[in-house]
Amino acid sequence: MKKYALLFVLALITVLAFSTTTSPIYSGQEGFDSAIFKTMGLAVLEGKTPYVDIFDHKGPVLYFINALGQAIIPGSLGIFILQILSLFAAFVFIYQSARLYVGPLPSGLLMVLGVLLLFVTMQGGNLCEEWELLAVAPALYACLLYQRSDLSKRRSFRIGCILGAAFAFCFFIRPNDAVSLPGGMAFGLFLFLLAEKRFESLLPYILSFVLGLVAVTLPIFLYFASRGALDGLYYGLIGHNLLYSGGLFASEGMGKRLVLLTFCLLTLFLLHKTKRRNLSLLVGPVLLLFTLLVGKNFFAHYLTVLIPIVLLCAAVLFSTRRVWGYASYLAAAVVMVCVSFLYVDTLHLRLRNHAQYDCYKESRRMLGRIPEEERSQIWNFNLGFASDGFQYVSVFCHNRLVPMNRVLLYNMVFIDPSLARSEDVAQSKPLWVLLTHADDMLAYPQGKSSGQLYEFFQPGYDFIEANYERVDCADATLCDLELWRRKDRENPVIIEDIQ
Repeated sequence: MKKYALLFVLALITVLAFSTTTSPIYSGQEGFDSAIFKTMGLAVLEGKTPYVDIFDHKGPVLYFINALGQAIIPGSLGIFILQILSLFAAFVFIYQSARLYVGPLPSGLLMVLGVLLLFVTMQGGNLCEEWELLAVAPALYACLLYQRSDLSKRRSFRIGCILGAAFAFCFFIRPNDAVSLPGGMAFGLFLFLLAEKRFESLLPYILSFVLGLVAVTLPIFLYFASRGALDGLYYGLIGHNLLYSGGLFASEGMGKRLVLLTFCLLTLFLLHKTKRRNLSLLVGPVLLLFTLLVGKNFFAHYLTVLIPIVLLCAAVLFSTRRVWGYASYLAAAVVMVCVSFLYVDTLHLRLRNHAQYDCYKESRRMLGRIPEEERSQIWNFNLGFASDGFQYVSVFCHNRLVPMNRVLLYNMVFIDPSLARSEDVAQSKPLWVLLTHADDMLAYPQGKSSGQLYEFFQPGYDFIEANYERVDCADATLCDLELWRRKDRENPVIIEDIQ
């Protein structure tokens, strides 16, 4: 019981210190992606349907988790509590996986290493990969136990259910992580059963994998089907991400990717020298690192789901009691961590932006002018990234508001113009518009010229200027927020450009 108490303390310290977007000690830090997820969760609580009424391109499980946290305690504190419980459960399974190879003290030291790795990869917390640990860590532990068992049909059925459920859980957060990690583990065990010639266990294993997958998938499908939104689920989870991912073999961050590939290949070699059967579990990490190598974007938090594998590899190597095993793996780990620090946003960098506090303060004052019964009638127009990296749209999360329109980040529209039009504000005729004239966020969309961007936004600006009056604007450095109120709430004038 004492070891679990220590693991809980580790989880508490990790989330409290590193999750800057939810931890109570970092007041006012809504984050970038985390702010979007919190807003999506709040929209779910208000009865809106993800992807249809409000759009983002991550999986619905992430939004449901954020909704649950805010249902427990409004704001970020409920999410913070769920993070602690989730990370504690992951730590328990990671620790138990290490204990299969080494004693309590080395396992405990590996958990401390895990906390240091989380410092590098959490990037503010409440991100996809952090929540996926809740599925990846127990799935890995179950795989290790299964490989040590008699591989009977009953045990094959059980592990198949676990891996199927883990696959679905991760898929409905971030599909590529599901394919590479739980999916990679499942495929690795399939190859393992073939190598062991346990053909009688293959059918129960496959059928139970499908059963576990359906057990998680069915409630989600029923939720969206009951709202007539299955096509929205497909597009938000898969279709839009195919457009978002961009081209293969992007040059951005290629040096970091090659370091990670080298680290992975070294791990494969060292495990091959120790216990051959563990190689089957490295199919997932290899697939994940391959997607990182060929994908357009690369962020440190993508590596969070690899932490259980990294610590397992260290435990296996430590169990060999060979100096070369210790030294090689330690050298690779040091290189990986040092390179990571070259590009990861440290706490200092994440907290450097004092302008955001002014912007949040101004947003509270401005939005406080809106009567409570009209706070659901606020339109978000061109709220995106400011020049210093501050995400204007996070003011909605900070004020516990959900915008009336579907689009949160307008850079999504430049990826797929069918998501929204600038003229939509004229058709919806909202009572209030919160906007910014900031153009710096427009450098983010993929290759759009200033002329194209002007052409997109100008009809909306023209309609707002003709039909709305500016009632307030922010008085803070680098905060370009403006609040507009509709002039004629019954019969707004429609200018020719909008018709």
